[in-house]
Amino acid sequence: PLMGQADICRLPKQDGNCKTLSLRWFYNRRSNRCERFMYGGCGGNANNFKNLQECLDKCKPSAKFPAETPRRNLLQGLISKAGLRRFYHRLDEKDVFHDAAEVVECAFGRNKIQV
Repeated sequence: PLMGQADICRLPKQDGNCKTLSLRWFYNRRSNRCERFMYGGCGGNANNFKNLQECLDKCKPSAKFPAETPRRNLLQGLISKAGLRRFYHRLDEKDVFHDAAEVVECAFGRNKIQV
């Protein structure tokens, strides 16, 4: 049977069997993040993406707030406190999903907000 996309995102990270190392991305279901790893070039499994965007497109958890307006949406969540579970911020290739208890650094510079 064919594996569904959700199943692919649940697979563990596998570095591969060969020695041709290249930077790849996998979805870590424990941290709910797309994370980098060094792929050996052969073997492994389907939870292996060429870039961050591909990993996010396939495996990102549903975000409460969109990436385009992190400050406004985060503040709305702080005011209401209703249902704020996850938010997303976009900085660079280290883009990640965070739990609300973590510190956020929005794309507006050094603004750090403890939630």
